[in-house]
Amino acid sequence: MHFSSKALDANQSESEIFDIKTQRLFENFPPMVKDIQISYFCKLHQEVELKGSKTIPIIIEIKHMHISDTIIKDPEKLHFEVKPIARIGKSYALIGEEITPPKIP
Repeated sequence: MHFSSKALDANQSESEIFDIKTQRLFENFPPMVKDIQISYFCKLHQEVELKGSKTIPIIIEIKHMHISDTIIKDPEKLHFEVKPIARIGKSYALIGEEITPPKIP
């Protein structure tokens, strides 16, 4: 996971460079990382330009969502347990904890 934080050219594939296994669930969407717990398949509607900011917010529509059966604890209530991780710039974060990726040559 941490190796994918290395900067690559836009035309390079992280999944190919770092041998990340993927699987395709929906024909009109890119593949997802294999065995991931939760995935969203979205349609991009708009990038929002913020004058003077390096941040570019996007407006998306979630078209499909995949939840692994392995994390569903109560199917009737769709209660599931997951330890989410987020990419924040060049770092990662868990709920309540930021993770600094290692330097990669």
